[in-house]
Amino acid sequence: MSRAAMKTNVLGTGPLGQAAAYYRHACRLLQTDQTVPGTVVCPPAGFLAPDAMAPLLTAGAGGHNEESLLEWLAPFGAQPLQLQPSPLGDDAGIAESLPFAGYVANQGAPNERAQGFVTGVRALVKTSEPAPAFIVTALSGVRQGQDFFPLISGTACASNPYVWSEYIDPQAGVACLALGLDLPLRDDTGDNFVRVAALGAPQRRPEADFDDIAQHSQRFCFLLNEKTGQVESAEAVDLLEKFPALPVDLLTSSGPSVLAPLHGGARALTFERLLTRTDFVGDLQRLLRILSAGFNAPAEIAFTCNVDPAGAYQIHLHHAQPMADWPLLGDLREQITVGGILNPARPAAGRPPPTVARVTTIPENILFAAEGAVLGRSRRQTLEQLIYVMPEKYAQLPRSARFEVARLLGRLNRSLPAGRWALLGPGRWCTTSPELGLPTTFAEINRATALVELVEMHTGLTPDVSRGIHIFNELVATGMLYLAIFPGHPHNALARERLASAANRLPELAPDAARWAEVVRVLPAWALGGAMIELHADSRRQRAIAYAAGDRPGG
Repeated sequence: MSRAAMKTNVLGTGPLGQAAAYYRHACRLLQTDQTVPGTVVCPPAGFLAPDAMAPLLTAGAGGHNEESLLEWLAPFGAQPLQLQPSPLGDDAGIAESLPFAGYVANQGAPNERAQGFVTGVRALVKTSEPAPAFIVTALSGVRQGQDFFPLISGTACASNPYVWSEYIDPQAGVACLALGLDLPLRDDTGDNFVRVAALGAPQRRPEADFDDIAQHSQRFCFLLNEKTGQVESAEAVDLLEKFPALPVDLLTSSGPSVLAPLHGGARALTFERLLTRTDFVGDLQRLLRILSAGFNAPAEIAFTCNVDPAGAYQIHLHHAQPMADWPLLGDLREQITVGGILNPARPAAGRPPPTVARVTTIPENILFAAEGAVLGRSRRQTLEQLIYVMPEKYAQLPRSARFEVARLLGRLNRSLPAGRWALLGPGRWCTTSPELGLPTTFAEINRATALVELVEMHTGLTPDVSRGIHIFNELVATGMLYLAIFPGHPHNALARERLASAANRLPELAPDAARWAEVVRVLPAWALGGAMIELHADSRRQRAIAYAAGDRPGG
């Protein structure tokens, strides 16, 4: 769509939801701001109001005014479409992650495209639930035979929550890039990695060597079969080699590899030359700055990008909003009462941008506080329990016993509900050297919400803080929060006595592992003095805090 004339294309009447409002505002900003890079456009877009959804879901194209639907679809031509929900009512807040998207092939004669569109909408919406509004945008990309895909799908944030090096400026932003449709960007399994690039230092990577890069690169990509309308998968590097007109050298890298047979050759999808030898990064940063100024908050976006073999590219904006974590946190300084107890009341609407206060005095219900090494999205989250590996007990274990503890943690990881608990332990998690920490695999801890590294082992050894570099890609893929506590340092705290004396659920959860109860402690919120555990993290200010909140059951 030309920036000079964005026509509002709405089918139906009524509210379109906050996601649609932000996207329309973003496209207006791109039309009017003369500093927008010429490589950035809003694609043809349309909006479905809820009152237009109902007849589509019940009676199909014929149930709606078919002429109106055909007219609404006309600006898209035969371009494939991406559909994103724009929730209304209680769900209308800022989305906390990339919104789920569906795809419609949109091929054939106009009547066939209309019926295919209705089928696609029905696949996305359960008729038993209130229909949301939808944002519909046209996709451009690569075609060969019946296969279609945008060359690159990506997300970008104006503020980088993944600062793993002192040479990375968090205010320079971050981007995540994937080949093909955007499904890998929403994959939280940790099995299919996307490229995470700090926009202020895109050449910096946390991996140690090319084998590590290849292991943490995207293996599978997703295409739209325009004949069947179905999404299909393909090997990423193999796909590039099958399309001779694609800019393979801009998107892939090769290097020395002792594991080449496992990776299909010593070549990996890295986007390295696109990031370092074109203006792509600078254009993304300018786009984020314009949108951030327009939102009065750091912006985050979803986009697609197509690149020709000479390196010329065009970025299509498909989603834009203020960063999801920007308005969610409260200022803890205003939540500490005279009695020294943190009050978990939510901040009132319209408050200024949030912070997590620096801890100078320790209220009695604080469980831990960290400052200086926080990696991951800012959040305010309720936990049910903590798993605490006691440093002084673990330090006394022989090497073989430390591996047994790691396997026990893997058992607990599989048995506890995902996303409702945090892990605290001495030294590095997922280390290959048990002398430096806990030799778990990431698969043995991947259901935790947060990973807390206590920067201590025993009186003779204080390991360097890892900042999660060795598991960086897994942390990003799963959305797990990483933080380090420096015991004895200002503004860091650990409630050792409470964590050591609280009731331990380990014998109940794993009776055959009760002998490890002095080392591994599974601590529910009620045992720590509250009905829940509140975790607040502010990656911009590198602070995090957890405390027992609410009345203890029966208390």
